[in-house]
Amino acid sequence: MFIRFVALLSLLIAISSPAQSAPFLLHDGDTVVFYGDSITEQRLYTVYIAAAVHTQHPTWHIRFYNAGVGGDRVTGGAAGPVDTRLTRDVIARHPTVVAIMLGMNDRATLETRAAYAPGYEHILTRLRAEVPNVRLSIIAPSPFDQITRPGDHSNDTLASFTAIDKSLATKFHANFIDLNTPLTAALIRANATDPIAAKLALPDRVHPTGGFHWLMAETILRGWNMPQIAASVTLDGRTGKLLDQQASAVHDVQGGTNRLQWTETDNPDTTIFDPIDGNEVLFRLLTDAPHLGQRILRVENLASGTYTLDIDGKALPALFSAADLATGVDLSMMPTPMHIQGRGVFYACSDSDSLQIARTRAISRTTDLPRDTPLVEGTKFLDQVIDTAQHHIASASTPKDHTFILQHQP
Repeated sequence: MFIRFVALLSLLIAISSPAQSAPFLLHDGDTVVFYGDSITEQRLYTVYIAAAVHTQHPTWHIRFYNAGVGGDRVTGGAAGPVDTRLTRDVIARHPTVVAIMLGMNDRATLETRAAYAPGYEHILTRLRAEVPNVRLSIIAPSPFDQITRPGDHSNDTLASFTAIDKSLATKFHANFIDLNTPLTAALIRANATDPIAAKLALPDRVHPTGGFHWLMAETILRGWNMPQIAASVTLDGRTGKLLDQQASAVHDVQGGTNRLQWTETDNPDTTIFDPIDGNEVLFRLLTDAPHLGQRILRVENLASGTYTLDIDGKALPALFSAADLATGVDLSMMPTPMHIQGRGVFYACSDSDSLQIARTRAISRTTDLPRDTPLVEGTKFLDQVIDTAQHHIASASTPKDHTFILQHQP
């Protein structure tokens, strides 16, 4: 068991390491559809991903659609058979990227398990044929929890589905992301530290809570090559000279005795949790990997001592030493205006995701109805509201100017 734990933990560390120089999978102008079952319909990992992309790329025109339906298998489910689902909920969106996560419901019986590989291949074949240039991302299913509450059911079938997913990704030249192996390792890690709290990750052994969904989202984003650092600024504390910047525009730097002031045009923060948030506490129980979306401030050549940092007239609660600032401090989970703005982007993305789920549920019931029935008209109205929600996301994501004052403490 210990050897297995070490092996799984090594895989978790590997997948959680900063992304290499490969380009980010998503592009300006993309339309991304998440296709899956109730775990996708939970609209958590999907919202976290959308918010991360909008905060790091606020000028991009990119749309995210959630096509998750509870109970779905590779053959479809309550919202229609798979070909109906693909035509109506995926292909009709003219996607440039389709991210698929299925399997949790396909493990139920011998018949559904046998149907998994050919059913999944059918989905990929149709998408390749009807949307030839689509970028496919095959996401191996999140784990069934046999770690914190061992029982008759196990994660073994989902582990076998992971191998099938990887093989299909190779065959169809798709991006492949393994959620099952590293997140099983995360459960092992959490259970070894705090068995009671670890049960909160998957309360019903299937559907994750927020902290677990956040780890899923970051694993997917790393698999798409999102960089670890979202923004960074390096200043010379003696001269006030700007030495380097990434995704932040620094101007009006003013140097003085024991004081440095400047203005930054900043994107919103990617990580919306606070250090004491229950979701963040669970995330830290699952992994010690740093969050994506770090915001690094580095100030070199400062006089030794302790410094305060004010942003827009409000002091951060932390004090920073000259040595810390020379190395670089991460501001991304501190109570900054960028952090508050990032939460606004998250809520706007959450609103959009909720409307999309409502639309999928409503439109699945209109197939045989006349076009002028109230339910059909209602789905048209939802499309308009979803478009409006997209404008709210764009507005919430707009970079803003902030005034920074770094002050030496006597």
